[in-house]
Amino acid sequence: MRTHITCNGFVALLLLVFVTNASAAKFGKNPQDQSDILGRDLNVPGLGALGHVGLWTGDQVIEALDQTPAIVQNTLQNFKSRSTYWGAVYYPNWNRLPAVALPSQIWIPYSYVMYSAKTAAVRRAVLIQQIGATYTVSPYIKEAFVQECRGLSCTGPTAGKYRCDTFVKDAYLMAGTGGLSFGATDTPSTLWNTYPERRQ
Repeated sequence: MRTHITCNGFVALLLLVFVTNASAAKFGKNPQDQSDILGRDLNVPGLGALGHVGLWTGDQVIEALDQTPAIVQNTLQNFKSRSTYWGAVYYPNWNRLPAVALPSQIWIPYSYVMYSAKTAAVRRAVLIQQIGATYTVSPYIKEAFVQECRGLSCTGPTAGKYRCDTFVKDAYLMAGTGGLSFGATDTPSTLWNTYPERRQ
């Protein structure tokens, strides 16, 4: 007896194989080092593949969420519990980047402290959290700034505007990674897939 698969059945079978393989390719391990990028499905029905990303501080996930305050730190378990967890990816060349000077605090007077590039990405993310930010669905940012003074005239701190992927990009670019842009078609999954180095 000959087995017969209809065209619709064949398409459904191919789709099942594709979805299974795509999901399996994303699953990974927990972060191992600060500045690892963690990914998971976007917790919106039908839009999960767009993704959501956060930055590993070394013991917490710092992320931009559609809430007030927008920049928060959560446990790894909390991050993983909200939707399908993809794993952690990392920038492979941290040790090749020069140290970065960042403000010690958001208000004047502050000094500049030198950080390794990897630590600078986390420090920038924490500074944004301290300054404050609002959430946006736009792929374009309003950058957060610490207080700045010229003579007797002071401005800021100035709150930023981010979504999850642009928040991580800002932190990475401040640390000197380069190669990241804020494009209209970018999504959190685009950022996560920029780094093929997966934690195993």
